Amino acid sequence: MPSPPLVSPPPSASGIALIDTGATMTCVHEPILIDLGLHPVGTVTSGTAAGPIQQSLYMARVNFPLVGWNLDLPVAGVDLSSQVITTMPPQPVIALLGRNLLMQAVLVWNGPGGFWTIAS
Repeated sequence: MPSPPLVSPPPSASGIALIDTGATMTCVHEPILIDLGLHPVGTVTSGTAAGPIQQSLYMARVNFPLVGWNLDLPVAGVDLSSQVITTMPPQPVIALLGRNLLMQAVLVWNGPGGFWTIAS
């Protein structure tokens, strides 16, 4: 019996992500997901400041290359086009890391020290 053809993973995208402990689900700027050739696998209702909205749900791999983490999880495709980190030069935010990702690690915020740590 012949082996099924190998499927190449889509190319990756890299960028700035913010930790969002108030987000149930990790969110990624939807144009990036579309550019990567990913297709929605369903929909999810998200609570926003403007009320509940339906958003496309995608399966994605979130990779943290410096620590060797690869996490496969559902992400919501959202519009983050107005979210920018004011570094020099300014950088767009491409993802919000929600609790479905954070639940796989220990996150510690040291308020007085002004830093955080994360470990698996």
